[in-house]
Amino acid sequence: MAQEDIALENPHWLHLRATQRVSQAFLELNLFVNNQTQMPVNPNALIKIPKNISFENYSSCHGVMFSAGAFTYSETSVTEVRAGRYCSIAHSVSTMGERHPIEEVTSSSFTYCYFPHYRKAQFLRGHELLLGNAYPPKLPPIGTGPLPVLEHDVWVGQQVILARGITLHTGCVVGAGSVVTKDVPPYTIVAGNPARAIRKRFSAELCQRLLATQWWNYHPKVLFEFERAEPVRFVMQMEAALAEGSLEPLPVQSLTWKDVLAKINEL
Repeated sequence: MAQEDIALENPHWLHLRATQRVSQAFLELNLFVNNQTQMPVNPNALIKIPKNISFENYSSCHGVMFSAGAFTYSETSVTEVRAGRYCSIAHSVSTMGERHPIEEVTSSSFTYCYFPHYRKAQFLRGHELLLGNAYPPKLPPIGTGPLPVLEHDVWVGQQVILARGITLHTGCVVGAGSVVTKDVPPYTIVAGNPARAIRKRFSAELCQRLLATQWWNYHPKVLFEFERAEPVRFVMQMEAALAEGSLEPLPVQSLTWKDVLAKINEL
């Protein structure tokens, strides 16, 4: 691998330049940036990959890769979520930051947020010059919490804010501008601040039958050979095919930054 392919590598991140070799590696792995068929060659453009995530083929990011299943895409440049398959994430979706310790004397993150990777230079400098780095950094009493989880076939509208630790269950829809602070049940449409349930997409029985088929785990031709526009018919066709054992699994792999580097090295 030529050095021009890597802009940065540390224990937490791999930043790749959009060179010809990197562009070809992404294409061969069926990974996509900005929903484009092939990443335009531009050595000044960076693709950022956290080292603590995995992602599947046929997923698309907006410059920063995130935990995403097949056919999931994001139009948000930084997506702090863990998403399953067939999820749609619109522009300007964000995740709430850490919880400040309001029960202490000060809620200021100067008291805990001075790890180098927090990118708070004023805190680092203050601890160095004023405190002689005498106080090792520690997480706040209640940490940042886990990332929001999107199961499968979740649609998140524009300018949505997600609380940490919540789950958006399969098939749910979050309306634009919502602030979501609680779990969203399967196939439920929510909107507002705070987000509240508006209605179910389907009847309770149909929702359960759809979930039971786990259609997202099978070859995507089921969405085209079965009648997806008629959910009841689709479920009946899925149930019959499952009983026959005639469905093909979804042919994708779970990848990490190491797989991307290995592919670049092959080229």
